[in-house]
Amino acid sequence: HVIADRTVAANVDVGTRLFQVPGMRSLAVWAHGFGDLGTLPGWDPLADVGAGVSLRGRLFDRDIHARLDAPVFVRHPELAIGDNPLDEVAARWVLTFRELW
Repeated sequence: HVIADRTVAANVDVGTRLFQVPGMRSLAVWAHGFGDLGTLPGWDPLADVGAGVSLRGRLFDRDIHARLDAPVFVRHPELAIGDNPLDEVAARWVLTFRELW
């Protein structure tokens, strides 16, 4: 269990379909922009902003949703993926999948 008092978070994610994968009727590539903001007692606000690309739709008989995000700004870089835990602006990546099988 994770317990946190006085914690609030918000997320904004906008996306647009770039193109349909040739030969795949319902599989498409999407571009995304996102921003996250949260509070946690004892910390300055947590925040990140970035862009991403995803593959969504049906691949043969399976639903697929794979996404690669690149948060380019993070408020607390010591909590983020990356080589330098001191850079708020740096190249970072996050790869996510949803129920591949």
